[in-house]
Amino acid sequence: TLRIQNPKIIRYDHYEDEIEALRDNKVDFVLMDAPAARYWQIESAGTLVALGQPLSYGFGVAIAVNKEEADLLKQINKALLDYQDSKDYK
Repeated sequence: TLRIQNPKIIRYDHYEDEIEALRDNKVDFVLMDAPAARYWQIESAGTLVALGQPLSYGFGVAIAVNKEEADLLKQINKALLDYQDSKDYK
């Protein structure tokens, strides 16, 4: 355990807000998912460091497609890959 006494928990809507709070010394650390932590560690040129082991959590997204709609599935998969390769995804 972290053994933190009387922690003050602040919720942020965006990772950028968490990073800004760290930079401005408004918080001592933040919790975020492992991919985001790795991203911010890389983007900060080592100023930020991801600590500890990633924790599993139960959130996720699924897309269900009728098995008769193979073309729709191809379109969705292409759109997802296009987004993954875009600047917006980064």
